[in-house]
Amino acid sequence: MKTLKKLEWISLAISVVMLLLGLCLLIWPNISATVLCYVMSAILLAVGVFRIVCYAQRGISSIFHVYELPLGILDVLMGVYGFARSQSVVLILPVIIGILILVDSLFQLQASIDLRRLSVPGWGLSLVLSILSVAFALLVMNPFEGSRTLMIFIGLSMMVDGVQILSYIICASKCVKEVKKLEAMDTDYEIID
Repeated sequence: MKTLKKLEWISLAISVVMLLLGLCLLIWPNISATVLCYVMSAILLAVGVFRIVCYAQRGISSIFHVYELPLGILDVLMGVYGFARSQSVVLILPVIIGILILVDSLFQLQASIDLRRLSVPGWGLSLVLSILSVAFALLVMNPFEGSRTLMIFIGLSMMVDGVQILSYIICASKCVKEVKKLEAMDTDYEIID
């Protein structure tokens, strides 16, 4: 359970970083694309390492998280590439950010549907936010927008994605607490023959 709590805190930290970065892009939309490239590369590295560590710590349950290791490796490789070739990356940065947010949003969409299947309260907000995040990701990928407008869209997309991650953390935590209660009730009875 310590690992689950640790993962929850790391997910929370990633969500807060996404919210803050998105807010910075809304406040200062004229920020340099190169600076954004370096920040996104650092985030990719952190998320990639996080996914790889999560996969390694899961043990046998990792068979249910088949995409975690490849996505972690992909995140790390893209982060390293972003640092090494930032000038090349800047040219396609909107598409890269859009794809990253889109992929994350689609996974969160699936998680929201899973929360619905488990009848976890709050699943609806998670679902709406993941759909909204998908829409923003598609808007961000338009390479013909002006750079200022594009940075605003990227900022909004990151904020929506950050809020969606927070919403999922809250719902998943409620689900884990309910499971703990049920497990505690299971162990509190005695079989009488």
